[in-house]
Amino acid sequence: MAVDFGGETLHCYADRALYRPRTRTLYVADVHLGKAQQLRRAGIGVPSGSTSQDLSRLTALIAVSGASTLTVLGDFLHGALDPADDWLARLAAWRRQHAGLHLRLLLGNHDRRLRELRLDAELLGESAPDPPFMLVHAPDDAPADMPTLCGHVHPVLRLPAPGPTLRLPCFWIQPQLLMLPAFGGLTGGWTVTPGPP
Repeated sequence: MAVDFGGETLHCYADRALYRPRTRTLYVADVHLGKAQQLRRAGIGVPSGSTSQDLSRLTALIAVSGASTLTVLGDFLHGALDPADDWLARLAAWRRQHAGLHLRLLLGNHDRRLRELRLDAELLGESAPDPPFMLVHAPDDAPADMPTLCGHVHPVLRLPAPGPTLRLPCFWIQPQLLMLPAFGGLTGGWTVTPGPP
C-alpha cells in the first residue's frame, strides 16, 4: 500500500517493511535476532528456525522491492551474543549473500551488544537524519517538528472475527510520526486504536 508521508511516497509491505522508492531504501524495525535461542536457554520451549525465517523474509523483501539499502530502526538483536549460538552463523551467511547491500543499523534498547557483531554495517547511533525524515528507535525520542520513522512499540490492531479476536501487526501513521510494526516473528505487540481517516 502506498502512503504519502513527509512529502515522500512510501510503500507499506504486508510483511512488515517500509520501502522508499526514491532512495531504494527498505526500512524494518525490531527484528530481535537471537530471541528464540535466548528463550530456549532460559528454559522456555519455543521452536527453532525463527532467525532463518526472518532472514528469508528480508531476502524476499529486498528482491521484490529492489532495495539497495536496508535500514533497521533499532533492536536488530535481542540480547546477549554467545559464540556458540547457531543463528550467528546464519546471519553471517545472510550478510555474505547480500554483500552489495548497504546495511544501516540504528541502535535500539536491545542492541547493547551490536558493536561486537562483526557485520559490514553502518552504525547510525541512537538517532540519525535521513532527509526529510529523522530516524529514531522509540517514538518518545521523535522531534516534534520533523517527520519521523520509528519502531519500538510493536503496534498491532485488534480486529473482531468469528472465534478469537485477531491481533495483526500494523503501521501506525500520525501527522509527524510513522511507526513500523515489529519485523521479528517472535515479537509481541501493543494494541493501537485507529483515529478517524
